[in-house]
Amino acid sequence: METSHPPAHPVTPSTNGDSAQPAPPPGAGEHDLPQDLHRPSTTMVIAAVLFLLVLLAGLFVLGWEPHRSAAALAREDAAGRADNIPAVAVAQPKVSAPTADLVLPCNIQPFQETAIYPRASGYLAKLDFDMGDHVTAGQELAQISAPDLDAELAHAKAALTQARDAVLKSQTDVDLAQRTLDRY
Repeated sequence: METSHPPAHPVTPSTNGDSAQPAPPPGAGEHDLPQDLHRPSTTMVIAAVLFLLVLLAGLFVLGWEPHRSAAALAREDAAGRADNIPAVAVAQPKVSAPTADLVLPCNIQPFQETAIYPRASGYLAKLDFDMGDHVTAGQELAQISAPDLDAELAHAKAALTQARDAVLKSQTDVDLAQRTLDRY
């Protein structure tokens, strides 16, 4: 049900007997939009919307199909790799015959050098073996000469002798004191 609205522009009667047409507003030119366009029907609007929805659904299916096929291919590949069990060849170890020592010339140098001092100070007096010689357990490798330690040992022996003499003198003094006591 349509309601009638008053015309926005005054209506002027036509001179040739046609129906009355609205008079153009003052200052209106050729660039104004026409006012007598017909309105599209509701069924046409619904049909256009449905057409656009079907078009969008078709484009979605066209975009989804490659993704779906790639995902299916990836699943098949993963299933195929999961079923593959690697084959491993196993060999029993065997004892080999003893071989001779292989001696190769080489030069070994450390990254860092550290001075290592022996517990006993002294000088190397005699060296019985050279580098690379084979030795057995308990074999004497070298002799160390320590004049400082020898001097300390001689000093200690002299101190021991003095202490023994002091004990002997003390014992003699005790004997003398005892004899003197017995005389009185």
